[in-house]
Amino acid sequence: MKYMKLTKVACFLSLFTTVACVNGIHSSDEPDDDLYPVMLSTQIKQSPSRIVSNSFTNSDAIGIFMLNQPNKLNEERHADNIKFTFSQEYGFQPNKTIFFSDQKVLTDFIGYYPYKDNAVKEGTSIIEVNANTNQTTPESYGQSDFLVANTKNVEASNDPVDIVFEHKMSRLDLQIKPNNDYTIDQLRTLDPTIRIKDVYTNASYNFLDDSFGNQSAPADQIPNGGWEIVNGVLVGKSVLMVPQEIAANHALVEIEINGRTFSYLQTESLLLESGIPREMTFVLESNNNEVKCVLNTQINDWGETKKQESTATEVSTFIDVNDLNFADTKIYKVLNKGTQVAEITLEYLLSNEIETVATIVYPMLNGKVDLQNGIVLKDHTEADKKHGGSISWNVLQNTFTYAPGSSNPIQIIYISENNEIVTSRPENALQVQLKPDVLVDTRGNETFTYPLVKIGTQYWMRTNLKATKYTDGEDIVKGTSFADNTAKYCTHQNAYFFYNSAAIATGKIAPEGWRVSTSTDWASLKTYIKGKTSVLKKDGSWKTSSGIKISNMTGFSAVATGFFKDKIQNINEHASYWSTKDGLADAPIVISYNNDNINLGTNSDVAGYTIRCLKNE
Repeated sequence: MKYMKLTKVACFLSLFTTVACVNGIHSSDEPDDDLYPVMLSTQIKQSPSRIVSNSFTNSDAIGIFMLNQPNKLNEERHADNIKFTFSQEYGFQPNKTIFFSDQKVLTDFIGYYPYKDNAVKEGTSIIEVNANTNQTTPESYGQSDFLVANTKNVEASNDPVDIVFEHKMSRLDLQIKPNNDYTIDQLRTLDPTIRIKDVYTNASYNFLDDSFGNQSAPADQIPNGGWEIVNGVLVGKSVLMVPQEIAANHALVEIEINGRTFSYLQTESLLLESGIPREMTFVLESNNNEVKCVLNTQINDWGETKKQESTATEVSTFIDVNDLNFADTKIYKVLNKGTQVAEITLEYLLSNEIETVATIVYPMLNGKVDLQNGIVLKDHTEADKKHGGSISWNVLQNTFTYAPGSSNPIQIIYISENNEIVTSRPENALQVQLKPDVLVDTRGNETFTYPLVKIGTQYWMRTNLKATKYTDGEDIVKGTSFADNTAKYCTHQNAYFFYNSAAIATGKIAPEGWRVSTSTDWASLKTYIKGKTSVLKKDGSWKTSSGIKISNMTGFSAVATGFFKDKIQNINEHASYWSTKDGLADAPIVISYNNDNINLGTNSDVAGYTIRCLKNE
């Protein structure tokens, strides 16, 4: 476990096996008389916990760095990431013997938990940390913690080096109070489930300035522990989290009790700080089916006291279509207890009979969106009673069959227990939540979130790719021109990102489950919009041209980025996107300010174009 008793544990290093450490540390069959072996006495700042004991357990391992002053971690290291493994019988034992380098040189020690191979690359001071999504076991909970120790100005001697570890993660302790519906004993018997929703689980930690950054990999987290009754309150659940800021209107906590789901909405931004535990108490109020959340930070060795009081409401059994905000992403997932049960889109409909923008809801069939049974909730160009129609897509031909409705715009919809979409309340309506559908692209310590749009049967990223790393986490070379054929990217004011054909040829550009748009994809899009690029262009970046109107009715939001060779060219006049064929770069797709057509450019190994990706079927 990551917790450790305050009592000192001596870690004597073997003198019988000497192993050379980094940067030429002394190594010999017999140690010299003037060399002192390193001995450690480790401890951790104690933190009260109802969940686990405050000690390390067998096989827990820490990493130790030794730095001869004035060197920092990103400079020359005397000992690099030495692994110490704990056992109840022998305490911490090293995998290598290490010695002080010189009696006259002061040494700084940096320690961390849990141990990782190649934790901090040479020349850097950054380590990647993560909190497990499922922390129900003691092992997964303990491995979610991150401890750091800094001991400075140590002289070479036979005395043990005192190393004190401090918690760097944030911790939430979760509690539930009874209400008129449930006694405390009933709550304990019902065993409520609780989840932390859509929080970052990965981050980078910088040892030099004790800071976290590059938070990524959003996911749900399941806490550790079991419920018990203390002073009339259910207590005993705790979760370790990457320090991060929770935005306002984030549905942070979900509680399920006897088939009822409650969602705690963070109404103001909340900063989860390093080393700070927060106690969240949910007070069930039966009179209005609300859950009151009292957020309290305990005073202990983790940090200072903070308090916050908020309110959470029971998850609704209906969807108010007027609550949908399509300003960013054009697609919403409808969820029941984390499972998608429907999809709602704002999309462009174009055929020989109709041209409009409509809000449409689709059911799910065998885990996929059923595009053959859509319901048009609102036709945004119609004022009369022509809403509520049906739409069925032919996926192979990218066409649709549309039957107009005869009602006012549909404002309220329900999902029945059979996953049917209905406009009047069924007997057992599902509890449902809306979640904006976005692409979260995590590559190493880099994360970008892309809004989405559905055009015909295609699901596109709504903005251009901004990746600076390949999908395996390796850096893409950043250049200032594409004069050679090295795989790379270039930027314009760090806002427009361009990639060359060699970068595409690596096969590591598109996010998992997505592809760089192919020539066939663009041909299908061109056919669907009848070649009119005005419905693709986002106003504000395009040079004006007589007779050319910009509507962006599709929501594709094409920006006139130009293209890149040794510098940016044709900015505000053209948008140039890579197309691919058989995984390799094909002719670029060019959209221009002075015409309404999709044109083909010339493939060039010394030019860079932007990238839009599509979701794989």
